[in-house]
Amino acid sequence: MNPNTDKLVRRTTMVATVTAGYFLITADCGPEPNVLDPLVLPG
Repeated sequence: MNPNTDKLVRRTTMVATVTAGYFLITADCGPEPNVLDPLVLPG
C-alpha cells in the first residue's frame, strides 16, 4: 500500500477505536456519577 494511504488508514483506525471506546465506557452510566465527570464541562 502507498505509505501515505497506510498512514491515513492507521490514523483513522486509532480515532475510530478511541471514539468507540469512549461511547462504550459512557453508554450505561446514565445520570450516576462516573470516572469521566471531571472531563465534562459545567453548564
